[in-house]
Amino acid sequence: MDTTETSYRSSVAQTKRTAILNAAQTLFLKSGYSATGMTEIAALADVSTATMYKYFRSKDILFSEIIERATKGLDMDLGEMTIDDDLVEAAYMTANRLLKFYIESDLPQLMRVVIAEAFTAPKLARDTFNDFTRKWYDPSKEIMDKLVVAGIAKPHDTDLSARFLIGMIKEAFVWPSLFGVDADISRQTRRRKLREIVEVFINYYDTDAFRKRYHDKGWLTPLPQTHND
Repeated sequence: MDTTETSYRSSVAQTKRTAILNAAQTLFLKSGYSATGMTEIAALADVSTATMYKYFRSKDILFSEIIERATKGLDMDLGEMTIDDDLVEAAYMTANRLLKFYIESDLPQLMRVVIAEAFTAPKLARDTFNDFTRKWYDPSKEIMDKLVVAGIAKPHDTDLSARFLIGMIKEAFVWPSLFGVDADISRQTRRRKLREIVEVFINYYDTDAFRKRYHDKGWLTPLPQTHND
């Protein structure tokens, strides 16, 4: 088999695979996970059922691949940060990047599907949660570990601080957008709320030297230091 034929077959296979993923996502969003059958997906993708099972052995695997595709751009390159980066920039960069990706992706619609199927398809819910945990929390924890080592953030449980930061983002933006409640995610609102989130976060995890430097600049509004009581 020559290179040209190999390339052609690879292209055809990728086209079919993408068609199946697109068809499955369309049907999952329209009818839900449980109500969508593999035969329906194959018909919409214009492939045979046998061909579809050649690429995806089960509906679980197919949905997991859709989630993986939707969250592909969520991985953060920690090489973008240096130890000279400060806690405000790191927290804001992390929060803004996660939120921007969430807003511009298909994640809100897919999350609605997962939530609706949590009881009927618990494995689907668990796998999706674990995937989100890996892609949302792990990079944030790595960034906080890096800042602690550099002396920019005080020593603390970085797994907890990552969940604290992202938890505030979820409460302010993700959950309202999922349920259509007060879902104002305009650029101006996003910047204002993210600034407030970062201020709260900084007042828990900064060092004294960092606090003085940024309060002197007027960037942060001092908050009650109840965490030091």
